[in-house]
Amino acid sequence: NESIIIVKDAVKDSIIPLRWIFGYLNPATKRARVGTKKMLALALKIIHSYNQLESPIKGTVIDCIMKNQGYKNDNERAADILVLLLAGHGTTAYSVA
Repeated sequence: NESIIIVKDAVKDSIIPLRWIFGYLNPATKRARVGTKKMLALALKIIHSYNQLESPIKGTVIDCIMKNQGYKNDNERAADILVLLLAGHGTTAYSVA
């Protein structure tokens, strides 16, 4: 699962400062970087799909994110979308189990 690999690698990066610089030598870091790019692409695709809607549903989470002027760009919006997707995924899995 890409999200688990990314989180594990981020924790290691916070403990070992030079890991990010020399990460290209580590297969796990390479995979985490690829996963990060894929997840960002997914979030940007969600944003693009929202922008293509003729009449989006008002008051939804994505609607609030897209209309919030506090974001500097779509990458910041994508980060919040990913947080919501990942947080929802974990809590739902726990509830179902």
